[in-house]
Amino acid sequence: MRAALLALFLCISASDENFKILQDPARRTREFDRQTALKAFREQSKDSPVAWVATRFLEKTDRQWKLTYDRLKTGSGTLLGTADGPNFIAYDNTRVPVAGGTLEKDVRDPAAIELDAYLKAWWSGAALSDADHRKALEAIEQSMGKVGTSPGAEALKLFSLVHASALGDRASDIVTKFGFAKEGDRWGRKDDLALCALVGGIARKTLVSGDLEARARAATGLPARYAIALFDLSKVLSANQGYENAYKTLLGLGAPGMGPRVAEHFKALADSLKLAVYCRVCKDGKITCEMCLGRKKFDQPCPQCHTLGWAQKGGAAGSTLIRCWRCAGQGSFKNAGCPGCGQTGIINCPVCVGKPWRDGFKGCKDCTICGVCHGRKQTEKNCGTCGGKGRVPPITAGIPTVTCDTCKGFAILKENCAACKESGLAPCKTCGDGVRDGKNRAKTEDIYAAQPCQACGGKGFPLPNLAVPCERCFGLSFIALPAIDPRKTLLE
Repeated sequence: MRAALLALFLCISASDENFKILQDPARRTREFDRQTALKAFREQSKDSPVAWVATRFLEKTDRQWKLTYDRLKTGSGTLLGTADGPNFIAYDNTRVPVAGGTLEKDVRDPAAIELDAYLKAWWSGAALSDADHRKALEAIEQSMGKVGTSPGAEALKLFSLVHASALGDRASDIVTKFGFAKEGDRWGRKDDLALCALVGGIARKTLVSGDLEARARAATGLPARYAIALFDLSKVLSANQGYENAYKTLLGLGAPGMGPRVAEHFKALADSLKLAVYCRVCKDGKITCEMCLGRKKFDQPCPQCHTLGWAQKGGAAGSTLIRCWRCAGQGSFKNAGCPGCGQTGIINCPVCVGKPWRDGFKGCKDCTICGVCHGRKQTEKNCGTCGGKGRVPPITAGIPTVTCDTCKGFAILKENCAACKESGLAPCKTCGDGVRDGKNRAKTEDIYAAQPCQACGGKGFPLPNLAVPCERCFGLSFIALPAIDPRKTLLE
């Protein structure tokens, strides 16, 4: 019993200590203290809005929140930013020499003063009543009025989420001043509300209305664009078409201005899609012509006399032969242009029919060409009766004169390919043999694995009453791990 009480006491003491670190700007500047409190709050953030907001705040330093900065006063005005050696880098990326003005280091933003007072009054770790939440939110509203567009104002707005989440509609008069509106059962900003509704529809596998989809597409932030891209990808996979456009869209989301990690993530998603659907048998929809082996020309047997050099005279008896008029008695055409490929040396791939993105293909990524019929769905072999000559004895001057009844003079026999059941595709360990049924074509899990987000406990929008997306998963409730390289996520 005493051990249990001691453990409870230590837990409460540790919790109090974490709130003290959160309250104290001096302790937040100590990286060890900040990381200690951050770890503790992060472990509780799945089930506690207070811990979730505290985690988001402590994930950045006061400088990153612009609560603390350097200030350079020059003859033309005042710049806020960071002194980096002899240069001063302003928030708008303007670079000027430090020597060109008067430098003040580690200036506390007006919003920081207001935030410090607010945290000391309301963030002791004790549970708040609805009345207290209201007073705390009113305190932030008053502070926002004082600091206006001060650089650190965003940090103050962050803490308002805890109280707005607890109060819901009872805070409508204040949250509307922060740019929030209500849709359904949640308050939020325009883009976040559209994202929340879109993600909810996708998760429930319900029909997403055209209006909702249009609103989500109109959003400019990366979270909405990301959700739309994955939404479009699911539609493409379901329709089994549009793969190339989806590939280009994913690459486009990783534009250079988004940062290297974002670019790497979307490229990995795009490459995973291509690996799952792009034809592996050919190169850009083409394969080497089997007839000429890519040489464009070859010695072609005469289709009239089948290499005999002699043919039956028209209207004459079967034994009346004349020199073949088609090949002039040569029996073949030397270095003739290949009719199979039109003298290009390549033909359309039998698997993707010349469309390497394989829109409409019902097989899987491992399907290959039938090795027996080479994709033609039929086999050809020399007629066994005439030996591939098209004629049988009696023989005149060494030439068989009677049309072969077995092959009707064509010299070859064609049959439907039994090896592939007339599909043109080799038996596949995944799809079986014969014509494919589409059950094993590319799926979402072939492109990425959906790992539940640890930061929000797989909720996506973890705060009750609010459409505020989790910053780690963008509100999706999961982290997308690209199949080609699961390490290339959007997480740092």
